Amino acid sequence: MEVVRYSSLEELQIHAAAWDDLAGDIPFRSWTWQSVWWRHYGAIGQLCVLAVFEGADLVGIAPWYRTTSASHGQTIRFLGDVEVCSEYPTVLCRRGREEGVTTALVEWLSKVRGADRWDVLELAPVDGNDSMVPALAQQMTERGCRLHTRPGHGCWRVILPPTWDEYLQMPSKNFRSQIKRLRRQYLDSGSTVWHTARTEEELAVAQRVLVDLHQRRRNSLGQPGCFAWPRYRAFQEEVLPELLRESRLGLKWVEFEGRPIASEYLLLGGRTVYCYQGGISPEDSQRSPGRIALLCAFKEAIEQGYTAFDFLRGNEPYKQQWRAQHQPNLELRIVADRTSAQLRHGMWLAGVDAKEWLKGAMTAMHFR
Repeated sequence: MEVVRYSSLEELQIHAAAWDDLAGDIPFRSWTWQSVWWRHYGAIGQLCVLAVFEGADLVGIAPWYRTTSASHGQTIRFLGDVEVCSEYPTVLCRRGREEGVTTALVEWLSKVRGADRWDVLELAPVDGNDSMVPALAQQMTERGCRLHTRPGHGCWRVILPPTWDEYLQMPSKNFRSQIKRLRRQYLDSGSTVWHTARTEEELAVAQRVLVDLHQRRRNSLGQPGCFAWPRYRAFQEEVLPELLRESRLGLKWVEFEGRPIASEYLLLGGRTVYCYQGGISPEDSQRSPGRIALLCAFKEAIEQGYTAFDFLRGNEPYKQQWRAQHQPNLELRIVADRTSAQLRHGMWLAGVDAKEWLKGAMTAMHFR
């Protein structure tokens, strides 16, 4: 197998279809999500995507970029991190080629010198069930690298039954009663309508609703809100139409008596709905608008045959009310077998990065 490093999207564009084949059903791993992210966040570092070829076939991709600083040295990270909070990153690989792809990447990382030299692979958040990244880490430690792992802020997932009536047996009796009451009072009465953006015109409306409700909600809590970040807002403005065209987007909102009170930004992949972001009208909090929106989203997902509803990261208590189960993930740091890299890692362990890590954790909590 041969490893080729790509440092520009233009070079990678010819492999977009193959990239998506390797990415599978998880939208955060797709070419669209990752390439649009890099167009808006690429100023923070240098693209460092490693593509593994078996002959002419692309069989593996390490979707990485590299940053440089005096305190951290040369650090390699997954595309899609920082403000965007992409979930389930990994080394993409064709089924059955895992060992060969891992070994090829380890060989490249072990031998690289000069401008491609690295000090630390900072790989997070890695799904607790992921096999590629831990295998890579294991081989790197066998070559003298140092490995540090710690639990990350895991995701929360509900396994959906085939019917809505079956799902209603899952929550507590008290929560089930509340859901039934909300459905009678707001949905069955006709005062509340659940909308879905299916056209570009509807998408424009849905975007305005999402931004308005999300910002108002976060501002009411004394927080700036994600859309106050210029790069984040620009990223979403570009990626949403692309996701809609690819049938990967469920941008929805709830109207009560003709005015929006809740919004849900859902990503669709395979048989799973990913609940990425939302917003509610603070003035209507007594109506439980967020709960009404999730009621609609859950019921629709079950009726459309989805088998899982993923709340993603964040330990908000409401997720357990919907019977979500915690899905652990890991944060891995693979430190190069060099004195300078080891010294920087020691400083990190002493708490140099504590503030930065806490900020990243809080970012995931500010999406809803």
